Amino acid sequence: MTVNGTQKTTRLRVIDHERLKARDNDEIQKLVSASSGEGIFFLDLRGPSAREAMADLPPIIDAQRKFFAQSSETKLTYSSDLRDRR
Repeated sequence: MTVNGTQKTTRLRVIDHERLKARDNDEIQKLVSASSGEGIFFLDLRGPSAREAMADLPPIIDAQRKFFAQSSETKLTYSSDLRDRR
């Protein structure tokens, strides 16, 4: 993103899927904070339960494709003012 002619970067947080599965309170708080703040994060799926999480991806990707294939007018009904997120 460019702000006033300068490049602005943000470090994305890494959320550990294994720790979330283990209900680690610190990792849950990291997820809540990243979701309500930046709104984006990396999800580390390198642990043994990654296969289970990855099995959920095909229907999610299908739903995303169907959503973005809709008209702009339809998608705008789901919009929000992201400027207030910071």
